[in-house]
Amino acid sequence: MIAAAFLIVLIVLVATVAVAGGLRRVVRDEAAVERRLLAPGTPTLRYAVPAGVDAANLRAAVARAGFTAIVGTTDTRQCLQVECSEGDRARLRRQIEDAHESAYDGTELDLRPVVFEDEKPSAA
Repeated sequence: MIAAAFLIVLIVLVATVAVAGGLRRVVRDEAAVERRLLAPGTPTLRYAVPAGVDAANLRAAVARAGFTAIVGTTDTRQCLQVECSEGDRARLRRQIEDAHESAYDGTELDLRPVVFEDEKPSAA
Protein backbone atom coordinates (compact mmCIF):
# COMPACT_ATOMS: atom_id res chain seq x y z
CA MET A 1 0.00 0.00 0.00
CA ILE A 2 2.79 2.40 0.91
CA ALA A 3 4.69 1.46 -2.24
CA ALA A 4 1.63 2.24 -4.38
CA ALA A 5 1.16 5.63 -2.71
CA PHE A 6 4.87 6.39 -3.16
CA LEU A 7 4.66 5.42 -6.84
CA ILE A 8 1.62 7.66 -7.39
CA VAL A 9 3.35 10.60 -5.69
CA LEU A 10 6.48 9.99 -7.76
CA ILE A 11 4.48 9.88 -11.03
CA VAL A 12 2.65 13.11 -10.15
CA LEU A 13 5.95 14.79 -9.26
CA VAL A 14 7.61 13.71 -12.53
CA ALA A 15 4.59 14.82 -14.56
CA THR A 16 4.57 18.21 -12.81
CA VAL A 17 8.27 18.76 -13.51
CA ALA A 18 7.82 17.72 -17.16
CA VAL A 19 4.89 20.10 -17.69
CA ALA A 20 6.71 22.95 -15.95
CA GLY A 21 9.81 22.34 -18.09
CA GLY A 22 7.73 22.31 -21.27
CA LEU A 23 5.97 25.55 -20.37
CA ARG A 24 9.30 27.17 -19.49
CA ARG A 25 10.64 26.22 -22.94
CA VAL A 26 7.57 27.73 -24.64
CA VAL A 27 7.94 30.98 -22.69
CA ARG A 28 11.68 31.20 -23.47
CA ASP A 29 11.03 30.59 -27.19
CA GLU A 30 8.35 33.28 -27.23
CA ALA A 31 10.67 35.72 -25.45
CA ALA A 32 13.42 35.04 -28.00
CA VAL A 33 11.01 35.73 -30.88
CA GLU A 34 9.88 38.95 -29.21
CA ARG A 35 13.47 40.12 -28.68
CA ARG A 36 14.29 39.39 -32.33
CA LEU A 37 11.25 41.23 -33.68
CA LEU A 38 11.83 44.26 -31.45
CA ALA A 39 15.51 44.53 -32.41
CA PRO A 40 16.25 47.66 -34.50
CA GLY A 41 17.77 45.72 -37.42
CA THR A 42 14.83 43.39 -37.99
CA PRO A 43 12.54 44.39 -40.89
CA THR A 44 9.00 44.42 -39.51
CA LEU A 45 5.58 45.71 -40.46
CA ARG A 46 2.94 46.76 -37.94
CA TYR A 47 -0.77 46.25 -38.56
CA ALA A 48 -3.30 47.82 -36.20
CA VAL A 49 -5.91 45.13 -35.59
CA PRO A 50 -9.45 46.44 -36.19
CA ALA A 51 -11.90 46.45 -33.29
CA GLY A 52 -13.75 43.16 -32.99
CA VAL A 53 -10.97 41.11 -34.62
CA ASP A 54 -8.97 38.61 -32.58
CA ALA A 55 -5.27 39.36 -33.00
CA ALA A 56 -4.39 35.74 -32.17
CA ASN A 57 -6.36 34.55 -35.21
CA LEU A 58 -4.46 36.95 -37.45
CA ARG A 59 -1.17 35.87 -35.90
CA ALA A 60 -2.02 32.24 -36.64
CA ALA A 61 -2.98 33.14 -40.22
CA VAL A 62 0.32 34.87 -40.93
CA ALA A 63 2.22 32.04 -39.21
CA ARG A 64 0.65 29.55 -41.62
CA ALA A 65 2.14 31.63 -44.45
CA GLY A 66 5.60 31.42 -42.86
CA PHE A 67 5.74 34.83 -41.16
CA THR A 68 6.79 35.36 -37.55
CA ALA A 69 4.63 37.76 -35.54
CA ILE A 70 3.96 39.09 -32.07
CA VAL A 71 0.98 40.96 -30.69
CA GLY A 72 1.61 44.33 -29.07
CA THR A 73 -0.10 47.68 -28.80
CA THR A 74 -0.14 50.86 -30.86
CA ASP A 75 -1.62 53.75 -28.92
CA THR A 76 -4.63 52.00 -27.35
CA ARG A 77 -5.20 49.34 -30.03
CA GLN A 78 -3.80 45.87 -30.47
CA CYS A 79 -1.14 45.67 -33.13
CA LEU A 80 0.33 42.75 -35.03
CA GLN A 81 4.07 43.18 -35.59
CA VAL A 82 5.28 40.86 -38.34
CA GLU A 83 8.81 40.10 -39.49
CA CYS A 84 8.58 40.89 -43.19
CA SER A 85 10.98 42.11 -45.83
CA GLU A 86 9.86 44.78 -48.29
CA GLY A 87 9.52 42.18 -51.04
CA ASP A 88 7.00 40.13 -49.02
CA ARG A 89 4.73 43.08 -48.15
CA ALA A 90 2.12 42.18 -50.80
CA ARG A 91 2.07 38.51 -49.77
CA LEU A 92 1.57 39.49 -46.11
CA ARG A 93 -1.20 41.92 -47.08
CA ARG A 94 -3.03 39.16 -49.01
CA GLN A 95 -2.64 36.76 -46.10
CA ILE A 96 -4.23 39.20 -43.65
CA GLU A 97 -7.01 40.13 -46.10
CA ASP A 98 -7.85 36.48 -46.69
CA ALA A 99 -7.99 35.62 -42.98
CA HIS A 100 -11.60 34.76 -42.26
CA GLU A 101 -12.89 36.42 -39.15
CA SER A 102 -16.40 36.27 -37.77
CA ALA A 103 -18.04 38.96 -35.70
CA TYR A 104 -19.83 38.12 -32.48
CA ASP A 105 -23.13 37.86 -34.32
CA GLY A 106 -21.68 35.34 -36.81
CA THR A 107 -21.37 37.70 -39.77
CA GLU A 108 -18.09 37.81 -41.68
CA LEU A 109 -15.80 40.75 -40.99
CA ASP A 110 -14.14 42.25 -44.04
CA LEU A 111 -10.48 43.01 -43.30
CA ARG A 112 -9.95 44.84 -46.60
CA PRO A 113 -8.08 47.04 -47.25
CA VAL A 114 -5.07 46.15 -45.11
CA VAL A 115 -3.08 49.30 -44.34
CA PHE A 116 0.17 48.96 -42.44
CA GLU A 117 1.19 51.60 -39.90
CA ASP A 118 3.98 52.97 -42.10
CA GLU A 119 1.48 53.53 -44.94
CA LYS A 120 -0.90 55.69 -42.92
CA PRO A 121 -0.66 59.44 -43.48
CA SER A 122 1.01 61.24 -40.59
CA ALA A 123 -1.07 63.62 -38.50
CA ALA A 124 1.52 66.41 -38.75
